[in-house]
Amino acid sequence: MNSAAFSRWQAAWGWLARYHGWLLAGWWAVVQAGCWRYYHGPHLLGDGFSYVEYARQLADTGTLGGGHYGYYAGYSLFISLFLKTELGLMGAGLAQVALSGLAAQAFYATVRRLTGGYWPTAALATAALVSWVEVQAFNPFILTESLFTSFLLFGLWAMARVRDRRSGAVAAAILCYTAAIRPNGFVALAAAALVGLHHLWQQGRRGWAVAWLLVLAALAGAALNHIITAFNLLATYAAGTVIFDYPPTAVERPASLVIPPAAWLPVSQLSWFIAHNFGYFSKLCLLKAIYFLGFPRPWYSTLHRVWVAVSLVPLYTLAGLGLLKRPGAYQAPYYAGLTIALQISVVMMTVEEWGTRFSGPFIPYWLLLAALGPSPRYSGGWPGLTDGPPRPVSRR
Repeated sequence: MNSAAFSRWQAAWGWLARYHGWLLAGWWAVVQAGCWRYYHGPHLLGDGFSYVEYARQLADTGTLGGGHYGYYAGYSLFISLFLKTELGLMGAGLAQVALSGLAAQAFYATVRRLTGGYWPTAALATAALVSWVEVQAFNPFILTESLFTSFLLFGLWAMARVRDRRSGAVAAAILCYTAAIRPNGFVALAAAALVGLHHLWQQGRRGWAVAWLLVLAALAGAALNHIITAFNLLATYAAGTVIFDYPPTAVERPASLVIPPAAWLPVSQLSWFIAHNFGYFSKLCLLKAIYFLGFPRPWYSTLHRVWVAVSLVPLYTLAGLGLLKRPGAYQAPYYAGLTIALQISVVMMTVEEWGTRFSGPFIPYWLLLAALGPSPRYSGGWPGLTDGPPRPVSRR
């Protein structure tokens, strides 16, 4: 590279280093405006009507109601704040957009922190997040996914900064609220708890680690017992449901299917069903995982299927490398990987959704791991790597 070319490259690189944040913010604004206009935000449909009804009850009475939509109390509480202040659904929708912008900024800061301050990686990862329209398209809808995605990102940001009790308390508060937004929100809190147990074990505090593990196991058993009944899991297994409310993807029920007695405890029923119908149950789980991870849908066009394959294969490959090449000083990549694994397990145990409502909120976690994938192994920094362009090669 001659000196003139290097000077131009250096000037362009310096300009990007200085203004890339504004470029990202501008692109984010363009994508949000396009999604808001295309989907006619704030858009209310499906479960959104029930969330709003629950939120009105909360705003009028100040008390949380029971029933199925009590599992989404965190989101209804969010909506009720805007109903109470007479800002309405327009205010709630615009607040979702604003929070998604703060979440994108938090994502950028997290990636940059985990890559030792190297801004190009953080900028590329954030650009990919903003450009992933199926994620950004949640924002105009009065559904849980927009707020859930934003708080998953806030939780990731907080987990990357846990160093003492105070920062740990901040992360715990964010993750507890995340768990209240929608039922599968518990996966983030559970992943953080597992990371904490691993940390205690590494620090030699194994008695505490075992004690907390027993407590978590008891809580998980009680929660599973409740979920089996509340979401009628055995009925979905018996029906062969793979994608919720889309029968063409269902697995044909075998004639030899064994159904446990209804009088048994829910966990006992589930264990009996799996043990006596293991092949059928495994097939259901495998198909749900394929639909979750591969995003295949019968109604996708050929171009859409090609695009899914082209984007997801490198994403998952780089994310796998990211887990192997994580920075030793941080637990956030382990947390992200565990959260994804738990979400996959939840889908395998329940059902997959016809759209991207179950998978879309976790795309940012894949992107974080993928950003670390091409990185060399390091611990707390990037030795030999600077924010500037490469030096010119001498021709001597």
